[in-house]
Amino acid sequence: MVIARREQGISYVFTILLDDQFAGVMSLNAVDLTEKTAELDYWIAVPFWNRGIGTIAAQKAIAFAFHELDLQILRSACLASNKGSLKVLEKNGFEKLNDFVFEDGKFKDKTGCRLELHR
Repeated sequence: MVIARREQGISYVFTILLDDQFAGVMSLNAVDLTEKTAELDYWIAVPFWNRGIGTIAAQKAIAFAFHELDLQILRSACLASNKGSLKVLEKNGFEKLNDFVFEDGKFKDKTGCRLELHR
């Protein structure tokens, strides 16, 4: 599925490695080359938290989105209580747009935060 979505140009998934160890995933999803937008999503494994890995991986994904795909706007969301995720996004220039409540999924009824980055 990941390969098919990449071939379609709608999703780009990157593995995050540290010293050859799997540390997480960084992805550009809902890529729209006409609108020049995408969603930046990621997950960092707990043993790798608070080491700057997410910040660096996001930096690289953002560079790919803006320079290789010529996108203009990236969006992201995280739990409002997840200070680490907020920090990763804010360190990379994302600005908070608003809070919202997740309507379904594993975070149902939790408060989330939407952010956006313009090229």
